Amino acid sequence: FDRVMSARLWERDTEDKPLYCDYLIHLIHAAARLSKGYTTPAALKASGCGPMFLQALGLFAQVLDIPMHREALRSTVRMYLHRMVACAAEAVVPALPALMSSLVQVSSVNELVELMPLINQLTVRMKLDIVDFLTDIFIVVVRSTFHYLESGPQDTSSAHEHLELRKAYFTFIYTIVLHGCSAVLTAPPNAPHLEAVVATLIDGASQASEASVQKTAWTCLKRLIEAWAGNMPGFDDVVVGSILPAAVTCPLAAHFDPNDAQYNQVLTECAHVQRIALEKVGEPALVALRASVLPSLGLPAEAAAEYVAFLQSTDAPKQLRKGFRALVLRVAAVRSCS
Repeated sequence: FDRVMSARLWERDTEDKPLYCDYLIHLIHAAARLSKGYTTPAALKASGCGPMFLQALGLFAQVLDIPMHREALRSTVRMYLHRMVACAAEAVVPALPALMSSLVQVSSVNELVELMPLINQLTVRMKLDIVDFLTDIFIVVVRSTFHYLESGPQDTSSAHEHLELRKAYFTFIYTIVLHGCSAVLTAPPNAPHLEAVVATLIDGASQASEASVQKTAWTCLKRLIEAWAGNMPGFDDVVVGSILPAAVTCPLAAHFDPNDAQYNQVLTECAHVQRIALEKVGEPALVALRASVLPSLGLPAEAAAEYVAFLQSTDAPKQLRKGFRALVLRVAAVRSCS
């Protein structure tokens, strides 16, 4: 490895004959396969081999600067880092800032999609130990995501890539929020972009064409309401003005199938968001739902009041889903007759 890197032998490679780059990739894969003999951090520590694998991580990071066959090399380093997180856990934390500052500089949608599960793995395993590190890379990942999503797909293949990017992005935000790291979103470097991040969650929750994407986005919004409503200036207005109306109207979209099992899960999450909005925001949410959101769907005042009372009376998922489903079907019937 050192000979190839120090003599820059990889510069002799061509696009169709990546001899030395392939050699480097094979070496990294060999080390990764060897690490699979240690299934837990305790097993690796007991073997005494931990320092060797971590030293190898530092060496392998050098390939991130090779401009040739960039995606293949970077994918291999990400794979090795996945292994180190699994078998070395917190021991990799000191190496993360330098390593990830390079890995987050992605050059394609596919590279970004592959990067986010690595960050998710780090978040799940390390949680609060890496909040500072997450804070530093968060906005880089978000900006890259916005850049690729705003450029739009050019063909069928890129349309699939963009769908995978949306899934990965919502799971990335969801993982941060779910594992107690939501302070990353409100940290000073990221706070100016918080409104745009929340807007993408609302858009994905209400308009995404896949039920799994919608469910992830709604679950994330639910967690944010639980954490921020009543505590973050201005967020209650977002709940009342944007999140709550979207949670009511989401199942009325043309693509939404209330008879599909996955969409039923989305229906449940929407009902939960409404219930928690009433609980956390209180009177402003109640008034908006009863006097504005529900009447805008063609419901009479009495029916709107009944539904609000229902939301206030139960938090059981099955009952919430049943009650909201009945409301959706009623609204659909009213619209079909008008």
